[in-house]
Formats: sequence, structure tokens, C-alpha cells
Amino acid sequence: MAAANGQLEAIQILLDHNADPNLMSCRSYTPLAVSIVSGLPQSLRCLELLLEAGADPDGGSNGVTPLVVATHKGLTEIIRRLVQAVKGHHHDVEILFPVTSRIPGYIDWSIGGVMTRVQSDQAKEQWKLKANEKFQEAKEKGAEAFKEQDYYKALYWYSQASDIAPYDANVLSNRSMCWARVKDGKSALENANKCILLRPDWPKAYYRAGVAYNLLKRYSCAQEAFLEVLKLSPNNQELKDAYREAVEAQLKSA
Repeated sequence: MAAANGQLEAIQILLDHNADPNLMSCRSYTPLAVSIVSGLPQSLRCLELLLEAGADPDGGSNGVTPLVVATHKGLTEIIRRLVQAVKGHHHDVEILFPVTSRIPGYIDWSIGGVMTRVQSDQAKEQWKLKANEKFQEAKEKGAEAFKEQDYYKALYWYSQASDIAPYDANVLSNRSMCWARVKDGKSALENANKCILLRPDWPKAYYRAGVAYNLLKRYSCAQEAFLEVLKLSPNNQELKDAYREAVEAQLKSA
């Protein structure tokens, strides 16, 4: 949580008390990967703290390592720092290299050749493609689960997609919708508000917020959200009905 929110002091305190910098979350992400996913201004400093504490620059599972995340987000400085950290493991590589099976397509099968290949533009592009494939797959599986009304399963897949592309408003909107279906207004609102920040001119983002506010019985806020939608989409009858229902709910609760 501290790494995800860029809380430098909290990270330092945890590390000073022997917290494991390679402990994976329930989604199999290391603190290093999570600090990069957050995309915060202090992400680089978080990364430095974790690396200094022994975080594995190539750790993670399902192919989503810190370097894959940084490449997908185009974070040049973080990519450079991770590559430097990977180079720092050169001695370990020398020990393991003789018993490692040759990878097809690597013409220069040497430690230097492998490092050059890993740092190449071609490799970075491959990482981007791989991350994008996983993103699209997670979105599709989320949509399938939603159609089957398996909302928790849909949440799992949409969360996987959001971990790879945290600034994708469509995924956040879908997550908000799923949370609303399981009556978790707080989580639905959190995702809806992120949507609004990313796309302040998108009617659906405000609609998701309105639905979440209704679940939380914050009817005046729901009205404001639905009014914003009506400004952007004035002829939508469904939104007019939603606004009216929010007004009626507030009157009944008074």
C-alpha cells in the first residue's frame, strides 16, 4: 500500500524494520512493480529506496516485471535505472549462465549479448506488445464474466487490466459498474472519481459516480453527478430518470 501511494516515509520505516522488499501482493506484484504502476512523481524515489533495500529489479510473476510495467508506461528514467540494477546482478548471471538453456533467436549467446538484447529497442517493443496482449486478454475475460453476471470474477480481470494500464478510463468505468452491481458504493465511487479525473468530459464517468452516490445514500451528490451528465448529454432519457429518482430518494430520506 505504501509503495502504491508513493509514501516515502512509510516505505523507509517499513524497510528499517526489516520489511521484505520482494513480498508479492495478492495479485502477484512486487512493491517495486506497484510503485511504478502508481505513476506518481515520487515513483523514481520509491524505486531507489526499494532497490537499495534489495528489491529484485526483475521480480514478479505472469510476465509483468517492473521493467515491463515501466516500458508499457514509457517511463524512460525508471527504465534506465532498472536496467542499471539488472546489470548489477552480473555476477549472479555469470554463475547461472553456463547451466541456462539457449533461447532461440539470440544470435550472440553470451552474457553481454543477452544484456544488449534485453536493452534493445526491439526487446522493449516486445515487452510493450506482451503487456498489451495481457491487457486486452484481461479486458475480454472481464467482459465475458460480466455478461455471465459473475461480477467478482469480472472485477478480478478488470483489476488485472488496470494494473497494467492504470490510466485506462474504460477499465475504471467497468470496475465501477461491477462494484455497483455487488453493492459496494465506496469502491464504485473511487473508480468513478478516477474516471472523472482522466476524462472530465465523459458522460459515463459522471453516471458511474451518480450510481455510486445513490448506493451510499448521498443523494444530493448523486443529483449533482447526474446533472453533470445531462449537461454533456441533455437528451438522454435514462439520465433524466436517474436524476429524478435521486431527487425522490432525497425527499423520502428527509
